[in-house]
Amino acid sequence: MSPRKVDGVYGRAIAILDLLVMRWPESVGVREVSVAVELPRTTVNRILMGLADVSACRVVANGRYRLGYRIMLAAWVASRQNRWFAAVRGQMTALAAATGETALLALLDERGYARLVDVAESAKPLRYRVDPGTPVPITKGALGRAMVGAMTDTQFDMISKTGRFDGGDAVVRRRRAEARKSLSDNGFLVSIGERIPEALGVSAPIVVDDRVLGSLAITIPRARESDIDFSALGAATSATARQLSRVNFRDDPGGADAVESPFCEAPRSIVARLVATFDRVALRGQLAISELESIANCTPPTAHRLVEETVSNGLFTSDGKRLVAGPTSLAWTRALADLNPLQIQSGVLAALAARFNETVALGLLDATDRSLRISQTHASTQPIHYSLTRGDRLPLHAGAAGKVVLANLPAHTWPREPKPLTGATITDFAALAADLTEIRQAGVAVSFGEQISDAVGVASPVFDGFRVVGSITVSTPQYRFDKQALPALTTAVREAAAVVTLVRTADDRPEVASEQQNPVGRLV
Repeated sequence: MSPRKVDGVYGRAIAILDLLVMRWPESVGVREVSVAVELPRTTVNRILMGLADVSACRVVANGRYRLGYRIMLAAWVASRQNRWFAAVRGQMTALAAATGETALLALLDERGYARLVDVAESAKPLRYRVDPGTPVPITKGALGRAMVGAMTDTQFDMISKTGRFDGGDAVVRRRRAEARKSLSDNGFLVSIGERIPEALGVSAPIVVDDRVLGSLAITIPRARESDIDFSALGAATSATARQLSRVNFRDDPGGADAVESPFCEAPRSIVARLVATFDRVALRGQLAISELESIANCTPPTAHRLVEETVSNGLFTSDGKRLVAGPTSLAWTRALADLNPLQIQSGVLAALAARFNETVALGLLDATDRSLRISQTHASTQPIHYSLTRGDRLPLHAGAAGKVVLANLPAHTWPREPKPLTGATITDFAALAADLTEIRQAGVAVSFGEQISDAVGVASPVFDGFRVVGSITVSTPQYRFDKQALPALTTAVREAAAVVTLVRTADDRPEVASEQQNPVGRLV
């Protein structure tokens, strides 16, 4: 199968992001990316740097790059919010359980490129395994042949003009005719060893309004071929394909609750516009094209180009009025659906620490002794910096980290006689209450030497739903504090806290006692 042709400036960024998603959690070098996406190294380097600027990727050791928390966040939240995705996962899991074999779902984009967007593996020891996001050839194998066989002449001819079909015209049309006959006679088709010698597949197309959107297949090791009831497998596959056709991902993909992007800065580059648009589509499920100029901070011609190239490259699908997730976006969602949300949280803190090169900490409220327990830190690399250790406890009434949490607790819980920790600690209740009220309204706290002499802290609260659970703080020695940088610092801390709030609110797994007891459990 020939590599996917990259379409336009947005297409180049999509291709690089696609590689980062599919390679995650591994890192990649500029040369590897250049070879994989068939772009010059200078172009790849420029795009990677632009993606790093908006936290869509991050630089790791030796100049290599890894997927950034911003794409991880959007895809992971989409896996929990997108109604179509939830329906598909349920249908796929049920089909794999009923048949005892691996179920594969592929979607087709506007230019005839197909890829797996969901996989439900068999529980048997000997089973077929393939990763979501894997490209699917459309001229051979069960998935591809089901798509081609169900296409109308109009759709087939349109894709044929793009040069997507491998083999001569006569060969492709003969294969199409064979597939059409099988689908007409049986409602499904069978492919044995056609693409993978050791496997066979039973497939059926997903068709909406006479247009093929993709296909569904059950894939089985050929070692079990003699035991297969093809009629029963075909009936189950075609029935599920019909159900998936009725939950068309273009119709109503949005989440039950609207999720707004926590990122506030207006995009000012090609890659920033792409990432901002992906944020909105992934988090909301859809985006009205009329909103795009505002979301992407661009002119009408730029918005038109953004729509055209993201659709042609499979990131989105459009009905002319809105954008919804396309095969590439859905593949990213599936690939990142099972990641540990602590990895997103860690990425947020690491990015904040790297940007300002000061110590960053996440503190969580401990209601038992009304203190803030340090849960995670990223230390500054500067020789002189504040050091916080996991498990350290901070007071709520002094210092930015604790006060921004206290400000969001009921006023009757505020201490009437605050204890002095330094000469700068506020010990008068009326003055403290006024300060906490102002902090609550601002959504950020700034303190100067209140808990540790000569230290400056900037903090913003973290919530789980509407309940305050902690804060994110940047700490710096007062002699190094730059007042001119305070607006940028407060904006960045607010944004980081908003991201962690979104992760914690969307994380629907049961709570555990502590992150230390269960480091891969729910955020607590």
